[in-house]
Amino acid sequence: MPPASSDIVDKVEMLLTLPRLGRVVPEIAEPDVREIGMYSYRILYEVIGDTVHIHGVIRRRRNFKPEDLQR
Repeated sequence: MPPASSDIVDKVEMLLTLPRLGRVVPEIAEPDVREIGMYSYRILYEVIGDTVHIHGVIRRRRNFKPEDLQR
């Protein structure tokens, strides 16, 4: 069952004060491209200056490739 949108929003709002909360995405290996986990999902985001760009929410089982990241 996917997380509720309010759960995702609550998790993402933490990034407003702690933008480097998540870990570096291993497939990308760039310090500004990070992820935080939620249930069986990954919330992918990028820190650019003072802005956090959310790239997407994907299932952990998905075979994610660096070229899948839409910038």
